[in-house]
Amino acid sequence: MATKSDRPVTLLDGRVVLPEIAGLKPTTDTVLLAAAVDAKPGMCVLDAGAGSGAGALCLAMRLPGIAVTALERESEPAAAARHNVMANDMRRSVTVVEADLADVGDLQEMAAFDVVMTNPPYLDPNRSLGSPDPLRQAATVESMTIEAWIGFCFGLLRPGGDFVMVHRADRQDAIAVTLQELGAAAVFMALRSTFSEDAPVRRVLVRATKGRDGPPHFACPLVLHELDGRYTPEADAVLRDAARLPWVALETHDTK
Repeated sequence: MATKSDRPVTLLDGRVVLPEIAGLKPTTDTVLLAAAVDAKPGMCVLDAGAGSGAGALCLAMRLPGIAVTALERESEPAAAARHNVMANDMRRSVTVVEADLADVGDLQEMAAFDVVMTNPPYLDPNRSLGSPDPLRQAATVESMTIEAWIGFCFGLLRPGGDFVMVHRADRQDAIAVTLQELGAAAVFMALRSTFSEDAPVRRVLVRATKGRDGPPHFACPLVLHELDGRYTPEADAVLRDAARLPWVALETHDTK
């Protein structure tokens, strides 16, 4: 059963409130993923692996008029997501579907989505034991390869639709190859912790358009924190003011 948080989680400076969390609490990755999506009123967006609904709700709040389907396999996070949709009065914008992404046959009966966004599990089960907590385990440890996950997401996209994902930076090359094999050019945006040259890049945002081929590209990175720990103005605009994350081309990166 989904458990009520001791204190509700608030996102986007209180514009989104999550009274119930099952599994992992949302992180900045979730908010940044939603901010990286570009959609117009009337479009349909799928959040694949939606957890307790944080990303879907942030997106629906930022872009009124779109329809978001929050897809979650595990029953407890799905129940929490339904509760959070009600708590944020988003029933007209967000629909929670409890199903497995791998059941492509069933999912394709829903719709061909204009956008699929996803923050998938990121730990290799052959290299990590994960968490003893079953919900944390499901949220962080891969039940399928990243290549298969991306393939299922692309199967739900209409031609010309956008795929947007946040993932580990050390999987960037594998992601680029997978997208090239699907006939889609990847654009990567590094998420840097600070302006320091020594600051590691642990996460990247990825964007690709179904049917638009070409070599991988880089967008200008997003630096999250000043050296004193405060959010940078760019990060603050996204994480607190619900601004859209811009994809500004930096350079072409040919991996061949």
